[in-house]
Amino acid sequence: MKDLPFSIFRRSGREYLYVAYKNEQTGEYLPTISTKQETEAVATKTAYDWLLNGIPKGDETTKVSIRSSIKSADINKAGAEFICKELQRHGLLKSFVMAESRQDVDFWEWEKFIAVFETGFLLSVRRQ
Repeated sequence: MKDLPFSIFRRSGREYLYVAYKNEQTGEYLPTISTKQETEAVATKTAYDWLLNGIPKGDETTKVSIRSSIKSADINKAGAEFICKELQRHGLLKSFVMAESRQDVDFWEWEKFIAVFETGFLLSVRRQ
């Protein structure tokens, strides 16, 4: 089963599917909300939409979205890497470089590199 940040289910005797979002800090599920959808695929799409843009309440939208969560969150290196990997999994990022990693190199600072040239072709570059 997919590791989703929410759970989709149907209550007995009910026509619509419900969603319960998981609190990442405690691991507990928040109160359930009706998606007003009858199929699991459409309910899952609705749940993702609410996760990104907030949960609608009447004419307003509750400010529980990824954007507002990230703005107020205390993100550490592991959390940032998780976010980037999820964006990569969804095809929104091709690659990323974590700060202070081995790949975190400012390529354009030429004075920090030693380049080996032979007949006009670059053979290797290494950091000083």
